[in-house]
Amino acid sequence: MLWLRGSALSVALLVCASSLFGASAIFAKLSFAHGCGVLTLLAARNLGSAVVTGPLAAWKARDAWRTVDKPSRWLVISAFNIASAGCYMGALSFDKVGRIAPIVFVFPALIAGLGWLHFRNPIGRKLAASLVIGVIGTMLVFGSDIGAPSKVVGGLLAIATAVFAAYYFITAARFTSTHWLATGATIFTLGSLVYVPVALATRSPLPNGIGWLWLAGLVVLGGVVPYLMQLSALSAVGSTKAGVLALLEPVVSVAMAYLVLSESMSALQAAGAALVLTSFVLATVRLRRRPTPAGTPA
Repeated sequence: MLWLRGSALSVALLVCASSLFGASAIFAKLSFAHGCGVLTLLAARNLGSAVVTGPLAAWKARDAWRTVDKPSRWLVISAFNIASAGCYMGALSFDKVGRIAPIVFVFPALIAGLGWLHFRNPIGRKLAASLVIGVIGTMLVFGSDIGAPSKVVGGLLAIATAVFAAYYFITAARFTSTHWLATGATIFTLGSLVYVPVALATRSPLPNGIGWLWLAGLVVLGGVVPYLMQLSALSAVGSTKAGVLALLEPVVSVAMAYLVLSESMSALQAAGAALVLTSFVLATVRLRRRPTPAGTPA
């Protein structure tokens, strides 16, 4: 991509990042299929990301932690991000990618509703329409082909992912702007401190031989690399365009699930997914000044 410059390069980086984040769901499913436990996966992803972003932040953004106005907000932002990632990977362990990924992307519409609920932020017609469309789409995706109780659990965890992601956005928007590397390193380090001890204490299953390869792919190609691509390009592109480009994530997830995992979607699920994506566009274009999370939702 050496022939690209400025915003064109940033857009290319965001397209690559969104595609890789979308592929992370496939890496996760393949890791689960080869014996990897959910907590093992979360511990490995956070620890691997912390090992990379920590030294980079210490080098490039060592003053960021000292200039934060309210350090306690690091914990709040990290908690929502950690919970969102945990719910997402847990949801994928219970149900198909094609049902989980579209539900998660209702979170921009939830930002509008939760912002009004907590802070009485004005919603407006476009955000109200986004919220209604997103809820209807989620109901269609969630309500179709529920079947086994595991699918209900998976759907509920996907909804929880969207809620936690929305709260992450809301909290980060009220947080004094700081260096993105410092934010990411803090989130991944705290995530490691949560998931690694829990994974060890519960003896979360380890993957088999080839499972380690899929887990490594998730850590590197589904975590560290797209995260660095996304956050480094945000300043040049802006959160609005970045949010629209993030639509590639569920599209790539569903497409790769079809090609790699032989998953399929019913007509009702496809209609619901289309409504959720429509809701995402309406809400993202409206939320121009909201920050973009470090990889949505994970």
